[in-house]
Amino acid sequence: MEKVIKEIIDIDKKALKIKKDTEKIIKENEKNLKNKFKEIELEEMKKAENIGNTKYEEIINKAKIKVDNINKLENKKIKNIENIFNSKKEFIEKRAFKEIFNLD
Repeated sequence: MEKVIKEIIDIDKKALKIKKDTEKIIKENEKNLKNKFKEIELEEMKKAENIGNTKYEEIINKAKIKVDNINKLENKKIKNIENIFNSKKEFIEKRAFKEIFNLD
């Protein structure tokens, strides 16, 4: 009977050790999974940031091209106005002179 009780106690001790070892392994696995999750999260955040930066640069570059095109078009319009004014300048000056001094 004593032998049976010892065996039961030994089995109980082994079961308790297995339980503690299993709990330790579970805690280590949880810790490892949390660390791995943090690594993956950081990696994905960096990827998303890079994608965002790339898209931002694309948008900015397209906007710069549009601004340059608008500037070129407006400069052409200004040149055309200047050319028209310069071609009519002498006529305008003579007419203004005549109007001011009533030389008709």
